[in-house]
Amino acid sequence: APYYNSEKEYTYLNGNISELPVVMKVREACDKAVALLSRTQRQDGDYFSWGMPNCESTVQVLVALTSLGINPLTDERFVKTGDDGLPNTLLDGIMKYRTSSGGFTHSYVTTRTIRRRLRVCPTQWRANRRFTV
Repeated sequence: APYYNSEKEYTYLNGNISELPVVMKVREACDKAVALLSRTQRQDGDYFSWGMPNCESTVQVLVALTSLGINPLTDERFVKTGDDGLPNTLLDGIMKYRTSSGGFTHSYVTTRTIRRRLRVCPTQWRANRRFTV
């Protein structure tokens, strides 16, 4: 997120909302995206995409947040209260996909294991983080 604090404005067209051009700073776009990610996070800590809750989407959010310097384990926007009344973070959402062999499954509805991708993404997360987990 090297451009997050830039004052430069960018113009783009969003035909889904209006035919008028949109002018926005990177920071404003990032803040809107972070707010959307907070609203769409599930109570158990993970994310739903492509028709099902899945591990990869949750890992991608974790990488995005840490690249912005946001600690997804302590930031209140990303700590949800589960049905059991206990707090759930993105890490809780990721860990529920862990298999008995130590890998991670894509989703509860498939047995496809995605070890390689989940090794790469947390490595990026560790490289981006500026806090102690």
